[in-house]
Amino acid sequence: MNAFQNKKLIFIFLSLIIGIGTIFLIFYNKKSSLPSPEKEKEKIEQVTQQTLDKEIEKEFGKDYKISSLTFYENNTWAVAILKPISFQAEGATIIYKKEGEGWKIFLGPGTSFEDSTPDLLNQLPPQVKKAIGLEQ
Repeated sequence: MNAFQNKKLIFIFLSLIIGIGTIFLIFYNKKSSLPSPEKEKEKIEQVTQQTLDKEIEKEFGKDYKISSLTFYENNTWAVAILKPISFQAEGATIIYKKEGEGWKIFLGPGTSFEDSTPDLLNQLPPQVKKAIGLEQ
């Protein structure tokens, strides 16, 4: 091989390395800029809590707020603990069900649901029943 062929091979080799490196950097940047499933879930839950806080204010006034909110069944059910702001009292539980783009109160507010209509209780997912103390 002469010097020209060696330079040509070195040029091709370096071009391949640079090309592969560029592709890797582009792919890595796109992949790392995508939100993680955990961050997406967090964002959905934060927006939902803000929405439910507004609903609580409309329904019960500014004296109450959600102190705890837990989601179940792929974010289609939520159990919220509602507490008064201006006085001390036990929290009340509200069970929400997602319907379309919005949330509806399915049961509550209340502190016990054992005496609720059996038809409604039968619709609750097992995780929600457990969360409100209806199942072990």
